[in-house]
Amino acid sequence: MFYERWFDTGDLIMFSPKEGFACYDESGNMSTIKHKTEPQIAMFLGYPNVDNFTTCEIFVVSQEKKIIVSQYDIRLISKNTEL
Repeated sequence: MFYERWFDTGDLIMFSPKEGFACYDESGNMSTIKHKTEPQIAMFLGYPNVDNFTTCEIFVVSQEKKIIVSQYDIRLISKNTEL
């Protein structure tokens, strides 16, 4: 599938992780857990893989750390206009 670059380094973004995930108990039975997370302000750092733009590296301000997330979990707040 074709993906394109949506963000540039330094863009201010809102990180909204998906809610819900699969988990397993001690017996190996799968269930789903709904997890409510608050959107977080972050700065876009770049695409770690130049051939695939589905993953992004961002800096989450409230956690003070870099993380790798899906491009579909972030949205643009403000475009970086500094060069």
